[in-house]
Parts: sequence; C-alpha cells; structure tokens
Amino acid sequence: MGENMVIPDYFETLSRFGLQRLRSGEADLILNAAGNIAVTRDGDFQMGGTAVNAMFRLVNRWRVTDQATRVLFLQIKDAESLASVMTEETAGLLTLEPKRYVETQERVEAVKEMAATFAGAVFVTLNNTLRRFREDIEIKETDAKWTSSGRLIQGQSIGQIASAASNNFRHYDDWAATDTPTQLHLRSMQVLAKVLGCNPVDQSGHPTLRTNVCDRMLAPVCGGSPDVLAERMFEYCKAIAGF
Repeated sequence: MGENMVIPDYFETLSRFGLQRLRSGEADLILNAAGNIAVTRDGDFQMGGTAVNAMFRLVNRWRVTDQATRVLFLQIKDAESLASVMTEETAGLLTLEPKRYVETQERVEAVKEMAATFAGAVFVTLNNTLRRFREDIEIKETDAKWTSSGRLIQGQSIGQIASAASNNFRHYDDWAATDTPTQLHLRSMQVLAKVLGCNPVDQSGHPTLRTNVCDRMLAPVCGGSPDVLAERMFEYCKAIAGF
C-alpha cells in the first residue's frame, strides 16, 4: 500500500486551493519573545504568524489524510452500490422465499452500516483537522467566524457540521438510549436536523436522530465527492484566516 500511496505535492496544493500567500517569506520560521525559534502548542515549528501558521499546518494535515479519505469514499460508494443491488434482488421474495428475503435484508442492513461507518470516519477525520485549525487560529466554536464563514449548508458551517456528524458517529447509541436529549447532544442534533431537513425531536421531545446518519450527511455537504469536500474545507478556512 505504501508504494501506491499518493501524497499531494505541497506547491500543487497551494495552487489548487488559491494559497499562493504560503509561497512567500511569511511562511517561515519565526522567533518568540525570548529570541528562540517559536514552536506551536504541540511542539511543531511555528511557520509565520498565527493565520499563516494555521493555514500552513492545515495544508500539511490535509495532504497526509487525503489518501485515507479517498479510500473511505470509494468504500462508501461500493457499499451503497452493493446495498442497492441487493435490495433490488429482494423484490418479490417476501412471499416466494421468506427465509431468503430475511437473510438478504440482514445483509443489506450490514452493508448500509458499513457505508455509515466509513462516512463516520470521514467526518471524524475532517473534524480533527478543523479542530486543530480552530485552535491554531485561536477562535472558539461559538465565534461568528466559525459558525458563519464559507459556504453555509442550510445555515450551518462546515466546522459545525463536521463536529455534529462526528459526535453522531461516536454517540448515536447514547442518543438512542435517552428519552430527552441533553443540551450537549441537542446542539449536534440541531445542526444535523437542519442539514437533513427534519426535526431533532418528536412531539414528545424524544430524539429523532437515533442512528448513525453520517452517510446521509455526505450528499448535502459534498455530493459524495472528496474533491468537493476538500474545496469547501479550504474555502471555509481561508475565509476564517483572511486568505
């Protein structure tokens, strides 16, 4: 696998996403107040000021995760195609071969779960990348820049969506087990519900999002394309950083 892995070229990445500013001397080692080479909070060399360093680290994090994300998207597509074919095969089996119908339906559900799991991994990877960028750029999740920058999807930013979807992936069993969602859970549910066009709770106040919905989130976010997802992520981060 290592021999076939393709890591996007750094300078090609700058050209692709309109980040020519990182070619300048701004993206270089700087000194701290004590006259030593400045480092980030997690021990990397700091390349330029806050905004430049945040974008520089974003580019390099994306470059090393791009291949993994592409593999996940391929797996999602294959699983969805297989589920579709298997569903078609079950047409008319309920009355003719009920045992085979039940077995096939179980396999369909298993394949759908695979797609949702791969999609969850996509959103966790995206959220981890964006969270480090947010910490590098020194803003909070509640800041207007984080919630209002870039192309909004049903009023929600890419940062909000990545966080909500990754929370869904990690905690959907907890969501399903509660009669009344906590405020923390509800915050993520509301983001997902707006994007999916549904209500986060029913008339009784019970959560409606009780399963892993990450696969359903990919279509409105990026149309199922890793390239579109990358474009929207960089567009969002450039707007926040003032690039």
